[in-house]
Amino acid sequence: MIANPYEDLMNVLLSVDSRISRIEIIMSKGNPSWEWINIKEAAKLLGLSKSSLYSKTSSDKIPYRKRGNKLYFSIRELHN
Repeated sequence: MIANPYEDLMNVLLSVDSRISRIEIIMSKGNPSWEWINIKEAAKLLGLSKSSLYSKTSSDKIPYRKRGNKLYFSIRELHN
């Protein structure tokens, strides 16, 4: 079966649209610290499981901040 490049492009565009929608939801919360999100929100934003995100933080593949025993992620840093 031959891969359809247009279908692949459509899937990528749908993924980007989904991520933009998630960012808009996070930003619309009216929270002045919207730039910082918790692990659940970061996993959802990146389309990863929480365990995958924990793995990436432990190997320093994703920037994060730790406050107490909780991890926080900058939306700006996640998209760079």
